[in-house]
Amino acid sequence: MKKMLLVFASILFIVVKSFANTPEFENGTVISLNTYPEKFKDNIILTNYSSLAEIDIEFSIFKDSKWFSVGKITGCPFGNEVKLLTKEKFKNITFVGYKVNLPNDKKIVTDIRHHDLRLYIIESTNNYFGSAKDFSSVIESPSNGIYKFDTTEQRRDYEDDLRVQNAPKSIIMFKSPDYGTWDVYATVSGNKVNNYYHDDIDDYSPYWIIQVLDEHKYYIISAFAKSDNLNFIFQKTDYVEENNTSDNDIESQLMKLKRLYDKGIIDEKEYKASRLKILGL
Repeated sequence: MKKMLLVFASILFIVVKSFANTPEFENGTVISLNTYPEKFKDNIILTNYSSLAEIDIEFSIFKDSKWFSVGKITGCPFGNEVKLLTKEKFKNITFVGYKVNLPNDKKIVTDIRHHDLRLYIIESTNNYFGSAKDFSSVIESPSNGIYKFDTTEQRRDYEDDLRVQNAPKSIIMFKSPDYGTWDVYATVSGNKVNNYYHDDIDDYSPYWIIQVLDEHKYYIISAFAKSDNLNFIFQKTDYVEENNTSDNDIESQLMKLKRLYDKGIIDEKEYKASRLKILGL
């Protein structure tokens, strides 16, 4: 019993000591690299998954009991990743600091992947990226541009790629098979899709979160399978009621299907076949 208490006390001392030794970084944020399961030794990479148009972020490392600036990133367009250009070596670095003036509606999430320190700019309202939250706990919030989709039924008829039509600037998230957390599968705008994962889409989980990043957040979004692809069609609207109901209940699916038919996006044959499928007939 005494040995167990001594071991526990030692672990507690180490944890407390590690937090106590986090160096101060005036007007900046400190990333403690020892809190990640993977070791950082290669690059610092910034990715923009937000509506932020301009960025100016300065990075420093803590070495020999002092902070040293290692460079800046002064631009990172939507959906792009930018690597910090520096001659500094990061081996055996424990703390990285950064200074940035972000607006209140943006935040930065950090991770270490493939030995790179990655920083992601996302909307403050995005509480899912980087988390392992269950899909059932995801709450739709149209006023924040957040919509959820379960495409289990459509999955029977798609296998290749993801397609969009008339999409505002948005990110499409799914549960990463590599990390088990919500990650960005693709950034989209108009009819363009920029994929970050490239296996057949039916190899992935059928649960999706879309966040609209344009100033106008209200859209009616329909998900359906066509030509072996999973399609999301965006239709701008004035208002969408805030609730946590699934977009895949029968009534909402039938309504969305009817809108697609009325707009000529699908033909009568596709409409009737999809309607029977939704009704389980």
